[in-house]
Amino acid sequence: MTLRASLLLLLTFLLGLSSLPSSGALFAASTQSTGTVGSARDWTPPAVAMQDPGSPLRGTVSLTATATDAETAVASVTIQSSPAGAGSWQDRCVRMVEPYTCPWSTSAVADGLYDVRALAVDIDGNSATSTVVVNRRVDNTPPTVGLTVPGGTLSGAVVLTASPADAGSGVASVTIQQAIAGSGNWIAICTVGAAPWSCTWNTTGVANGQYDLRAVAVDVAQNSGTSAVVTRTVSNQVATVAVQDPGSPLRGTVTVTATASSPHGITSVTIQRRGTGAATWATLCVATSAPYACSWATAADPDGSYELQAVLVDGSSSSTTSATVAGRQVDNTLPRGLDVQAADGGGTPGRLEAGDSITFAWTEVMRPGSLVGGWTGSGSANVVVRLRDGALVGGGDNDDVLDVFTSTTLETPVHVGSVALRGGYVNKSKTVLFPATLTGTPARGGVTSVTLTLGAPLTGTGLLDTWSTPTHMLWTPSSIATDTNGNACSATAVTESGALDRDF
Repeated sequence: MTLRASLLLLLTFLLGLSSLPSSGALFAASTQSTGTVGSARDWTPPAVAMQDPGSPLRGTVSLTATATDAETAVASVTIQSSPAGAGSWQDRCVRMVEPYTCPWSTSAVADGLYDVRALAVDIDGNSATSTVVVNRRVDNTPPTVGLTVPGGTLSGAVVLTASPADAGSGVASVTIQQAIAGSGNWIAICTVGAAPWSCTWNTTGVANGQYDLRAVAVDVAQNSGTSAVVTRTVSNQVATVAVQDPGSPLRGTVTVTATASSPHGITSVTIQRRGTGAATWATLCVATSAPYACSWATAADPDGSYELQAVLVDGSSSSTTSATVAGRQVDNTLPRGLDVQAADGGGTPGRLEAGDSITFAWTEVMRPGSLVGGWTGSGSANVVVRLRDGALVGGGDNDDVLDVFTSTTLETPVHVGSVALRGGYVNKSKTVLFPATLTGTPARGGVTSVTLTLGAPLTGTGLLDTWSTPTHMLWTPSSIATDTNGNACSATAVTESGALDRDF
């Protein structure tokens, strides 16, 4: 290099140094924001929410999130799923612009419960995660279903029963269908939405011939499964007989009816009964013409479970036996008063006051609505207890009586009955009213006992006496009260059990 060239190179280097910023400027430049040009860095994360996709889910569903950022802008939203509670999140999509929605092919994952969430990131790198939407069920598995059809040739009314099962979202409905054999033209016989998943097919509504039968089950996620096809021959040119279900429980005299038909005419229809599990049938009646019905005086048979059937004999002397109507309960036992007991909740033995109670018990489960109109036995019923001096009801002055009503007008009685206290608890020829609550001991759809708990007397305490002699109360139950099978209560009086004591 020549001397001249070397001098020019040195001059160029020195001129370059003179153009650099000062050390203060260099320091200032090093501390500037690396975020949005011309503004301070955004440290606030975006707001993000995951929309509930619902449950159950099947096939391809849309997963949608919403996200906003008050300072800058949302850069991306990632939607994720995880098996419920596992926390093993998998991306389902990443979206840079609205709408933040992506399709999720649920058939690509195993059936079960899943959580879903969304993650949002703004342009300054701040991120936020939505509240997790938990336990959304994926169900892409169809239910299984079988169909039970009576064997042999079908005629008259036949019962078809499906047996669906679904381990995922559960069975929503079952449709039982029929088609002319081999045609594939399926027609619904019935659609049922609950067990026992059965219906009656009136085969007289179709032409004689061969028919295919099947059941189609649909689960709550709308997956459907179909049973194997069952083929049967329908012929209504045969004798048929059936007993109409008289219901249960049965009491008193009931009518038992059978239906029958035969192309050879009907000689007789015999309606029979037997105790459940008994070896032999007993005849209720033999009818030779329609209507084929008879009266069953159920009180002549012991209470218990019974079965019914009918036997048709047609003009060709052929015999046809109906299906059995099973498990019909006979109950003719009248409920009776079992016991009456008082308890001192007020603190003064032998004196009626707030907190005292009296309990009535029956031998059967009683229908709460027959005691107090509209009462279900749940919770308590507000009632009024009337205490009358015995002289007002034709008894002695010391034979006071308690009755119960629905209100202070005393127009509507509570059908518990009346109690002779056999003591003097109120001044001579006087009446005192107490507000009270009635509570029951529940059992099998009714109550086995009720307890009256007294409040403070409406007329004050000045008319009340204290009885010091131990006695036994006498309860006369109301015959308007009934058990849960409709039997009216016996009005036979019941004496308080146990040792003589001072009541209340």
